Amino acid sequence: MGKLQKKDRQTSKTYAMIFAKGKNYLYFFATSNSVARLQAEKSPFYDYKTSLIPELPSLSSEPVLVPRFLYSLQWNREVYPSQGTILPPYPFASSKTSDWNPIEKATYAKPAQIHLDQTKRDQYGSAYYLSLRDFVNPELGEKEVIEKIESLYFDSRNKNYLFRLVKILYSGTPSEEYKIVSNLFTFELEFAEFLRTSIFSIEILPLIHGPFLNSFLNSFDDRYIRFIWNKLSKPVQGVIQKSISKNRFKMMLDSPSVEPKPGEGLIEQIEKEIYKRFSRKIYYEEGSFFAYRFPGSNRSDLDESKVLSVETKVFFAELAEKFEFSVSEPYLEFLFLSQNRFFFQTKDWIDLIRFDWILSKKDWESLEFHRLPPDLILEIPAYPTGQYLLGAGITKERKGFEFALQWF
Repeated sequence: MGKLQKKDRQTSKTYAMIFAKGKNYLYFFATSNSVARLQAEKSPFYDYKTSLIPELPSLSSEPVLVPRFLYSLQWNREVYPSQGTILPPYPFASSKTSDWNPIEKATYAKPAQIHLDQTKRDQYGSAYYLSLRDFVNPELGEKEVIEKIESLYFDSRNKNYLFRLVKILYSGTPSEEYKIVSNLFTFELEFAEFLRTSIFSIEILPLIHGPFLNSFLNSFDDRYIRFIWNKLSKPVQGVIQKSISKNRFKMMLDSPSVEPKPGEGLIEQIEKEIYKRFSRKIYYEEGSFFAYRFPGSNRSDLDESKVLSVETKVFFAELAEKFEFSVSEPYLEFLFLSQNRFFFQTKDWIDLIRFDWILSKKDWESLEFHRLPPDLILEIPAYPTGQYLLGAGITKERKGFEFALQWF
């Protein structure tokens, strides 16, 4: 993985801890106490459909991997445009200076029969939500925030959800809040639906502290505001009026209204900006997936509460001499190929690992896993028409690594 530039390290200690630049990925080592704020845009280097590329969170208290071939990013006043993928040199043996080392064959490059214990483990889903911690005036007490919520134009059920969020905000640390909200996504589906959808309504605007609305309105067309003005709720009208000058407000009311194009109106644009500026990504338990271990392997480092069942399976490793695996740090090992599946083994605690199949210049597939223990074996689809496999990960100790698998 690429190292931070000297000038980057001198910017601030926090910056050096949160961000790092790799070959094919950008790394954010965020935690609940060190939130990363991203300004990323979907900008594929190849001819991938932008609609198929997921939005990245604006705020994250979890580690984030940003593929450089899918996104452009602005961070700490520097711009990182999207770029083509970077692969280890070929032929590998002729390169003595490649910083992709170590470059290895599959552990089982020759045909072999392999016995593995199959485990069914909890899988983590992800969602975006609003944390009151990110935009409520920190000088307000719990009672004052509740009074503000009382005046908002949310229905009684959604107000009750907001009241619960206030209790969460004032009852614990950021890490405790994260754990509580994660459990809400797992066990209270209606509350979770509110957190991922309804809370992003324009009606949350009176709760947002700081220059957000002022900076948004500075470049917004007054005629579009006039068009929707009489349909806005009184609380929303009030914060908009306070965010612009008296002279501009009078001119706006006197100006002719213009109907905006679909998606460009005041409500849609403000809700979009709230999402972009304040949404946080959160992981929560959702479903399960199959993973493996070698029989008799040491399980003392395994979180047994995440293992749902165990069953022994037999695999036949296929000839894989032409496969070359490169990893920047020894946190992942390529084991073998079997029945159009690649098998990899983790070598450390890994909070996040991502696999990106480059199928063509117009198509790619990605796969993510979260919170994995050491010595866990993952199976990844092996697409016969794929060009190569790239990936990256962030360990529990917030160390980044990336890897590449090629065949010839």
